[in-house]
Amino acid sequence: DTVAAKDQILSSMTIEKPGPGFIHLPQDADQAFVEQILSERPVTKSGRRAYEKHEADTRNEGLDLLVYCFCALEIYAPRDLDALVEARKPAPQLALPHARRVAWRPDG
Repeated sequence: DTVAAKDQILSSMTIEKPGPGFIHLPQDADQAFVEQILSERPVTKSGRRAYEKHEADTRNEGLDLLVYCFCALEIYAPRDLDALVEARKPAPQLALPHARRVAWRPDG
């Protein structure tokens, strides 16, 4: 849900030192990009939480980009890191007694 993602992102933007929850921005991120991330505020409309731009003509592509990244991380992040590490271990090599090597030649 985009509201939860924006809550997390804007909360993380208040963390000043690298550590859990800290958002690492690229070195070439300029003030305009940071302003895009901070371009919306939480509001309540008809009893439901939402976000709206501070000003109608404010650009918010930076925030949208981080929401997409946050949602992708939630969808695709491994839930069990130990299982992921185990799955990436190479499979044992099997000795096949009747197998022989054949050289492939592109000319037939």
